[in-house]
Amino acid sequence: MNPLTPVLATALLLVASLPYVQRAKHPETRLLAAYLLYVGSFVLVAAIAYFVVGWVVALAGLGDALARPWGAAVFLILVFVPAFAIARWQIKRPPMQSPLPR
Repeated sequence: MNPLTPVLATALLLVASLPYVQRAKHPETRLLAAYLLYVGSFVLVAAIAYFVVGWVVALAGLGDALARPWGAAVFLILVFVPAFAIARWQIKRPPMQSPLPR
């Protein structure tokens, strides 16, 4: 698998996610805050999943499977689905209210 493939896939997903964030965010959350929260959590979870799944694939000796389209597709699904789920959960939460000063 070309090492640039996950980076390009992530960039494409993040650009395409702006309309989704606009629709899915909590009504009280501003768009820029929701988008930055979505992007930040998506990239963080995707990066962690990429390295963990890659490490497991290497330990299992399945590196050759990533050269096949189905193997690459499964790998990318294992990376991006948890990232999407956690990022979606983050933007759906109501914004935190700061306590009033006494």
